[in-house]
Amino acid sequence: MRHWALILSFASFLSVCFAAQSYAAPYEMAMVPPAATYGPSYFRIDVETGEVMSVSGGQYSRTTDATPLPPGDYHLFPQVDQKGTWWLYRMDSKTGRTWFLLNNAWSEVSPPK
Repeated sequence: MRHWALILSFASFLSVCFAAQSYAAPYEMAMVPPAATYGPSYFRIDVETGEVMSVSGGQYSRTTDATPLPPGDYHLFPQVDQKGTWWLYRMDSKTGRTWFLLNNAWSEVSPPK
């Protein structure tokens, strides 16, 4: 009987561990606070592919990449100054590669030499 209790406890432990590891959010949303003249801006990123879409008026609009991105672990980082000017960065946390969004197109930031 003790053996079964140990086996069931271990199986339960493994199922919790694997359930936690197998779930990773496929998408994230970033919000840039509103400026004085317009409302907030929203961006959705596919964490694995790095594809970013802006969300406005209930519609998705794809941003542009100069070249296809390799699979990675991508995240968005919005920055806002006190005047309401904003910037959006995308970074692959596996490689450290970083991009800057300008006019709905991504430009890679050159790493230091």
